[in-house]
Amino acid sequence: MDKTQKAFVMTRKVLQRLRVYFLTQRGRVYLGRGELSEASDALRDVLLGDEKNAVAWKLRGIAYARMGVPHLAILHLKRAVEENQDDPTAIAALRAADEAAIERAHRSREDHLAWERDRHQHEFGASTTDSANIDVYWRCAKRLKEEGVVVFLEEFFETASIKFEVADAFCCQTLAMDDGKQLNMAEALQFRVDCLSNMGSCYFKMSTIRTVKVAVEMYTKALSLCEEKRKLSGESVRRGEAAASILYRRAQAYQFLYYFSLSLIDLKAANMICEDCEGYVGDGRGGEGRGELVRKIERYTSYIQHRIQAVGDL
Repeated sequence: MDKTQKAFVMTRKVLQRLRVYFLTQRGRVYLGRGELSEASDALRDVLLGDEKNAVAWKLRGIAYARMGVPHLAILHLKRAVEENQDDPTAIAALRAADEAAIERAHRSREDHLAWERDRHQHEFGASTTDSANIDVYWRCAKRLKEEGVVVFLEEFFETASIKFEVADAFCCQTLAMDDGKQLNMAEALQFRVDCLSNMGSCYFKMSTIRTVKVAVEMYTKALSLCEEKRKLSGESVRRGEAAASILYRRAQAYQFLYYFSLSLIDLKAANMICEDCEGYVGDGRGGEGRGELVRKIERYTSYIQHRIQAVGDL
């Protein structure tokens, strides 16, 4: 290796260390601000480049502990202690996460819903009756939705569904207090559509008859809000940006329950929405996204038809 190559390698290593350092500091700042989902994302990027970074494991574990996901926090904090056994902060956080996990195991869903509401109201100092706190509740709702997405991607589906449910409740409370001047109604309705459809996905991923039936209910509510948003915005064809995708997901839920005819109805409706739109706008990719969804619908329609021939319909 000549001098130029050596210099290039050294420069690359230095830049990598700088990147890890700045991402770690960014995660630390986000954590200090209480922006837990942003902290988790920044620290994930650190760990992708440096899997032995004890500080990143520790900070991400603390972020998950504050989100109310102690089991996920324990996984990160154990790794932090493995990498640095002399870190008293990581050891103390691990002990606290162990205690929180035991408490969480004995907490009902209703209790955890109340815990999430109280956590954010206390953090933001929101009053349940003061209409001046509309912006506070809106920020609470957005933060909880972001946390729900992070936890969903880690496959903690029940905890994620709780976060989406509380986010939706905060949004509803905000709408109830709003005098029609502070909030964009279309934006708020889309927020509720996202929360309900995400809740449906959480319940669907739990993969039991009971939870998938709840998923169908969530998707149905989301579609109803899509129609309300369409009427509000005056769109003549579309029922909302997410309608086709939600119909596709509800079709999957119907398939799980062996309601094949209902699944085909939803797939047909989703395909019609895609055909009526110049480009599928649900993911911002226009025609490309629309084409991808249409291909999924066509494949799934063929699969459902095969299932009907094999086992019949309920």
